[in-house]
Amino acid sequence: MPCARGCLTPYCCPVRQASANAAGVPQMLMRFRNGDESLIGTERLSGNADALEKRIARDAFFDGLRETTGLLQSAVENALAATRPQREAIR
Repeated sequence: MPCARGCLTPYCCPVRQASANAAGVPQMLMRFRNGDESLIGTERLSGNADALEKRIARDAFFDGLRETTGLLQSAVENALAATRPQREAIR
């Protein structure tokens, strides 16, 4: 989502930078990049469900995965669009 200046990058302005720092984003990223897998959310399916419940749970999982993938692709596209001028200046 663009900031007040219309920028799409997460660290474009002091307010966003301060918000990210206050929320601990840099520290969490560092932990994740260093291999801390406890930061990855998981939810186990129970083994006592009948076939229909398992099918519903599996479909919900893949629907969520599809949505998350779409959001990630959109975020990457926005980041690339926001940095296009800087990248082209380097070429």
